[in-house]
Amino acid sequence: MWHAAACHAAEAPSGFVIEQSRVDLTPPLSAEEMQRLAAGTPPRVRACRIIFADAYPGFFTYRCADCGGTTCHRTSPSVQFNFTQNAKFSVAGLVSPTEAEGMRVLRGPDGVIQQMANMKECYFFSQAKEVIVVERYFAFDCETTPDGWMKPLAGAACQTRFEARELAPDPARGIRSFQCQVFSENQGNMTCLEEFQDTKGRVQVVGHNYKGDKIDPETLESQDSLQRVFWKEGPGYRQIVKQEVRSPDGTLQLIEHTITSWRVDKDGSRKLVETQKLVAPPQRTEAEPVH
Repeated sequence: MWHAAACHAAEAPSGFVIEQSRVDLTPPLSAEEMQRLAAGTPPRVRACRIIFADAYPGFFTYRCADCGGTTCHRTSPSVQFNFTQNAKFSVAGLVSPTEAEGMRVLRGPDGVIQQMANMKECYFFSQAKEVIVVERYFAFDCETTPDGWMKPLAGAACQTRFEARELAPDPARGIRSFQCQVFSENQGNMTCLEEFQDTKGRVQVVGHNYKGDKIDPETLESQDSLQRVFWKEGPGYRQIVKQEVRSPDGTLQLIEHTITSWRVDKDGSRKLVETQKLVAPPQRTEAEPVH
């Protein structure tokens, strides 16, 4: 019954659209980033957090035309936070659907995502000044209202709650930080910290992942970094990716250290010209855009 009602409602409200899957991992640099590059400063970086992904999705494989590598994309939609150094802290500035082919998305008059739904799940977005909240419910725990909105049924339990905050910036040091918290009864709580640093010749983001709802060195499970520096051999940049995980003895073990060199053409398009895998990365199980 829910399936029939939801499909019928999705056709009527003008706010509902069917989002398309995004697979362009290397979009051209913007005019602003090209100006930075011309001034000898590498383009800014992005940290993506894919949240609320289906625990039992299907996959399809996509081969990157630039680097020749393959990534596995989920056939079921999920929600992605795109943290950047210059993004406005808002739902519109940070949140987007990913792998969203077939996801019904309801946006407000200003184009901001308010609800997302598929056959299995419903997502509700809100912002109260300094915190962005996304809540996930099972689809069978929600109903479709006459105007096409989804609404949790009385007594329905929120399966997962995601909260994002921006910490106090440090402009003098070129630092901007975001804190993310995931609250889940089934999978436990997690806290993530993304710290961006922007200096004349280097930009980077360092991510820390903690078990629980606090930032505590004792509960650090992994950390990763993505750094860009100017490429001296031509117009472009060099990118360094590192990933460390907590080993059984409590120390951090480096499991990935990759250096790639990227040439940037005048139109902003990018081309991978060299890859150095100093430490072989683990096999990725889902799309992780690190270009």
